[in-house]
Formats: sequence, C-alpha cells, structure tokens
Amino acid sequence: MVWNLDPVFIDFGMVKIHYYGVVFALGIFIGYLFWRKQMMGQGFSEKETEDFVLWAFIAVIVGSRLGHCLFYEPGYYLKHPQEILFFWQGGLASHGATIALLLTLFFYHRIKRIPFLQLCDCFALSASVGATAVRIGNFLNSEIVGRKTEVPWGMKFPRYDYSMRLPESVLRHPSQLYEVALGLFVFSVIFFTDRSYGKNGKKRPVGLLSSLFLIFYFTGRFLVEYFKEYQALPSSSPLTMGQILSIPFALVGYVLFFNVLAKKEQ
Repeated sequence: MVWNLDPVFIDFGMVKIHYYGVVFALGIFIGYLFWRKQMMGQGFSEKETEDFVLWAFIAVIVGSRLGHCLFYEPGYYLKHPQEILFFWQGGLASHGATIALLLTLFFYHRIKRIPFLQLCDCFALSASVGATAVRIGNFLNSEIVGRKTEVPWGMKFPRYDYSMRLPESVLRHPSQLYEVALGLFVFSVIFFTDRSYGKNGKKRPVGLLSSLFLIFYFTGRFLVEYFKEYQALPSSSPLTMGQILSIPFALVGYVLFFNVLAKKEQ
C-alpha cells in the first residue's frame, strides 16, 4: 500500500490547516473531557479541575519541543538555539511531553494541596488519548515512519522518502499505526480497570491507573522502537534513544504498581 496523503487539510492560501493540527486539537479536547470527568468524579471543584487545563496545554507544547531538541538533535539546536522556538516546523517528542506534564502535575499538587498520585490517576486516560492522537497525526503527516520491511502489511511513504532524498520509496513498517494500537490498548486497560472499581463500589487504590499507564505505554514504546526508523543517527548503543528514554518511565510504573499492591494487601 502507498500512503501519500497531502498533510494539508484545508488551504486558505496564507493560512493552512493540517490534519495533524486537527487531530492534535481533538486529542486535547477529548483528553480534557476525560480529565474533567475524573476530577469531578473524585469530588474536586470545577475551579480545581479547570485551572490545570492551560498549564497542561503549555506543558505539552514546551515539553515535547524541548524533548525533541535536547534528546534527538542537541548538536544542531545548541548551534541554532533560536530554532527551538520554531515548533510549527515539526519535531516533538512524547518523552519530553511526559516529563513536562509530570512536573506540571507535581507543581499543581503543591499549589492546590491535592495528592500527587491522585492527580496522575485522574490524568491517565487523558494521557493515553493524547498519545494516540499524536500518532494518528504522525501517520497522516507521513512522519515517524517504520524501518524497511517485507511484511505483507508494509506501506510506502513516498513523502517521507522524498524528504530524505532517497532514490525510491520502499516498504516500511507502519509503526505509527502500531503506536495508535498501543495507545488504544493502554486506554482500554485504564478505562476498564477504572470502570470495574466503580461497578463494584470499591475504592480504587491511589496510583493504580498511573502505574498501568507507565507500565503498558512505555513497555510498548520500548518494543515498537524496534520497528521504527531511527530518529537520531544510529550509535554503538544497541538501543535507540526512544528505548533509553522509555526504560525509566516503565521501571517507575512497575515499582509503583507493586507498591500499590503491597498497600492493598495490608
């Protein structure tokens, strides 16, 4: 299959609306709805719920941009620091967004005096929605493609190959769709876990949803990296930058999960 969609959704001449932007906006909005539902369901006020939204939006943009610049192309951006601000030119990293969101949640917890893990639990569904939306946008943009392959479901991304000045388009893993499937899986695990506690009338252990997100999403990210094209030049390390960055998040998730289980059994 050849995937060659024009990334521009609507062209107004001077102003262009891209599919990525539309999907990103929808992801933010749907994520907000889940955040609101979770926070209100936990008994927090509307002000406590709404005040965080702008913070989170800024954290996603700034964190993902800085993450890409510092993790994947530090040499270039240290020489051209002004271009760090050109986020519209592309180059966003989910690990950077995760770090920024966790820091924002921590500061919000300190300011509002709301338990940190409780805030993270309320945000877990929103995070999985956002992660899924971004990968849909990557697919529509023909970016963050997979490595060369001969599997029957391999796809050609001529726009990407042309941008990389390759002589011809080749079959690649549709790794963006692998990550879309991963995001939907993580969302389902968190959603049905949360729902099961609501149906049974049991109190959900604090930190459970956060740990499930960290475990399943970042373990999945580690595995999907084996099918993705390198986002940085291959080095002597057997792991990609995405895998190296995923390991700490996954480990924190496992530690948190077993800690939650230990407290539950007490």
